[in-house]
Amino acid sequence: MFAAIVARLNDQLLGAGKSVLGFLNLWLCSTAAGMGALNDVVGGNNLACSGGTTRFYAAQGWDPVTGLGTPSFTLLASAAGL
Repeated sequence: MFAAIVARLNDQLLGAGKSVLGFLNLWLCSTAAGMGALNDVVGGNNLACSGGTTRFYAAQGWDPVTGLGTPSFTLLASAAGL
């Protein structure tokens, strides 16, 4: 789903004569997250994982279970300058 959102943002950026997002890590962690475009998930876990893997709980901010959170297309578009 997230890849589709980024593809749609890139399509709209190109349509507006702007460059595509490119490498997302810094932009997501600074600009997009700073604008609240990623909804932090603070509840849940991956305790159902098997195979001897380490298990994690969701926490405030980045965590191994939910990453940066769920995207808001409208706010990501605004953060991208659309």
